[in-house]
Amino acid sequence: MRRPIVYLSDENKQSILRNRLAAEKSRQKKNNHIKNLEEENKKLKYKNEILETKIQELEKLEYKNEILENKIQELEILEYKIQELEKQLQDKSQWNSAVRNSISNTSITFYNL
Repeated sequence: MRRPIVYLSDENKQSILRNRLAAEKSRQKKNNHIKNLEEENKKLKYKNEILETKIQELEKLEYKNEILENKIQELEILEYKIQELEKQLQDKSQWNSAVRNSISNTSITFYNL
């Protein structure tokens, strides 16, 4: 229970006033600290939301990248198959040319019987 300041000595009055001022200053400092923490918390939450959005975008890009890498592999396989088919076609073409040359160099005579 507070005693009225009127009945206290001057020294006690000054001590009580200093104590009240110090307590008020401490409360104000505490309130300022809480306010700063709340502002910092708000900023960090906003930053966190931005980072979460970026993470989601990166995950989507990573998924699309995997799809593209798979398509590239498929295209490389198709390219290899096309090269193999072209080689086979070239080999057959060379073989056909050799057969034609062989046939044209061979003289066949048909006799009427």
